[in-house]
Amino acid sequence: MQLKIIDQPGCLYLKVQAERIDAAAAIQFKDLVRRALKPSLQRKIIDLEQVNFIDSTGLGALISLQKTQQNAQQNAPNLAICSLHPQVAKVFKLTRMDEVFDIYATAEAALKAASASPAFKADED
Repeated sequence: MQLKIIDQPGCLYLKVQAERIDAAAAIQFKDLVRRALKPSLQRKIIDLEQVNFIDSTGLGALISLQKTQQNAQQNAPNLAICSLHPQVAKVFKLTRMDEVFDIYATAEAALKAASASPAFKADED
């Protein structure tokens, strides 16, 4: 598993380069993302376009990352997730994780939302 990290103005964009986030990959995924995250009000976007399977351990890793971010920074925005494969989107919907994370259809939509968010404006000052 690899993680492409792109520092964008006002957000940190992380593109997961793996087809699965399951029990075999969840710990590595969580460690890679945790190392990339910096405590700030900066928006974090995780692009799951290449991921076509996620199980409960993968969802648990995402929830853990969300909690870590919120514990590190009191007013930290939710993690944004984008570009979900239809099967992965179905898992998010069935488990109501679509209510926990900010979900965007495309990376472009997530980046646009990040640039318009109050956290983005606060980081520019």
